[in-house]
Amino acid sequence: MSTPNYWAVVELMGHAKIAGEVSEASGGMIRVDVPETPTDPSFTRIFNPSAIYCINPVSEDFARNAAELLKERPVHIYEAEAVLTKLIQTNPERVKRQLEKAGELSSTDGENAVMLKK
Repeated sequence: MSTPNYWAVVELMGHAKIAGEVSEASGGMIRVDVPETPTDPSFTRIFNPSAIYCINPVSEDFARNAAELLKERPVHIYEAEAVLTKLIQTNPERVKRQLEKAGELSSTDGENAVMLKK
């Protein structure tokens, strides 16, 4: 038996809040569909019930306004290549030290010549 969807402001452990349409997800999880706001796209988060402090049912209008005010953002997934490229550009010596420490770097002659071990 499933419960109907409803709009709510969900308070999470750690003093975070999220607002949207709440429904059941598989495995006993709680799904919150956060509506689109003028600054952010809609997104979905799925929570373990133990991560939730309380659920405050509200009207759809209230939840939409709360979502805009709370400014909860979707999770950003970064590509490893983009993150590494930025890290190498901003702090190449740190990257070199970490690779040497991990044994993943072999130096060759020349100040900037380094190769990753295969």
